[in-house]
Amino acid sequence: MNYYIYRLIFKTPVHFGNGRLNGSMGVIYADTLFSALCCEAVMLYGQEGAKMLYDATEEGKLLLSDTMPCSDKLYLPKPMTLIESNDRGDSSLKKKFKNLKYIPVEDLKSYLMGNYTPKETYFGKEDIRGCVHIKDEEDPEPFDVGIYDFIHNEKGKQGAGLYFIAALSADFVNTFDDIMTSLSYSGIGGKRSSGYGKFDFVKKENTSLQKRLEGDFKLYMSLSLSMSEGEELKSIMPNASYELIKRSGFVFSENYADTPLKKRDMYCFKSGACFDRRFKGRVFDVSANGKHPVYRYAKPLLFGIM
Repeated sequence: MNYYIYRLIFKTPVHFGNGRLNGSMGVIYADTLFSALCCEAVMLYGQEGAKMLYDATEEGKLLLSDTMPCSDKLYLPKPMTLIESNDRGDSSLKKKFKNLKYIPVEDLKSYLMGNYTPKETYFGKEDIRGCVHIKDEEDPEPFDVGIYDFIHNEKGKQGAGLYFIAALSADFVNTFDDIMTSLSYSGIGGKRSSGYGKFDFVKKENTSLQKRLEGDFKLYMSLSLSMSEGEELKSIMPNASYELIKRSGFVFSENYADTPLKKRDMYCFKSGACFDRRFKGRVFDVSANGKHPVYRYAKPLLFGIM
């Protein structure tokens, strides 16, 4: 597998759903990214486009991380493992560690050794935009939409945005890039019809990641939300450190049903979860009474940390 960093440079604010229309997160998880890629693949290749992406994951041609923040640095999720800090008595420092969500890649080693001091990080700001729904002869209906606006480029400074890691087989790179290019024009996230979520992207191959992503370690951190089942799930649970996150939402497909239907709810390990062994996870079908499968991506991209 070849490992690529895709840096997303947003040209507009974004609306990444957090369960409330008037709120927005600053990142999207791997399952949302995969769903967006599937929808775009359907636009490009017809209904078989989504199946093509599903098959690529099953055949080991495609693995994705969550999106993670970046500016002049790349950031990783805070590992969900016990770290003994050298400043255990400092209550203000404990609060900073509790609120810490992401760590610069170059500071991961010092964090794991207990020598890291959390720093203020600012990638953008949340805001609320007033919108109006107008339909035929009906009275206009005002509503609020939550957005996240990333810091834009300033002279001599790198703007903030998101990046993700994609593990791709050599014969799937061009297809993936075609889908990503199309997605950049369509936008990602919610309220795209209002112009949100459009981006440019820069791709860079990163061979330095290969050892961490493929090698043998005592402890692995998942860079993507993930889940397994059966015997594989039983095998990873005894020494795992994790937080579960509920994933739900409506199916975004005109061909799925005559009226909007929800996907089946599912719980996944949040990125940053730590395991003492590698596992494959899977892509689940979370359709319910619809006309075609609906895929929930839950395969881990495991990063060796100890």
